[in-house]
Amino acid sequence: MNAAKLTLELAKRLHHTKMDIDDLIAKTAEIITEQLSADNIVSIHDFGTLELKEQGSRINVNPATGQRTLIPTKRVVKYKVSPTLNDKIKGS
Repeated sequence: MNAAKLTLELAKRLHHTKMDIDDLIAKTAEIITEQLSADNIVSIHDFGTLELKEQGSRINVNPATGQRTLIPTKRVVKYKVSPTLNDKIKGS
């Protein structure tokens, strides 16, 4: 399901306009981004947890040339599925 289909499905189920749902999704993403940027964990009941973690630096080797390059440390978003969602997915 892509973003457009998700928006239409939510609009249908919640009896709102597509524009209202687009705004809701945009604001939700904005809030999640703000919270992750502030190093807060975002937990959504029955869905999962989003957390910002630091991925350590590592060495990459180009297989064609053998040249080694250092990939610097970066911050990445990690997602952990909730046990409830995991059970629903495995049960289907």
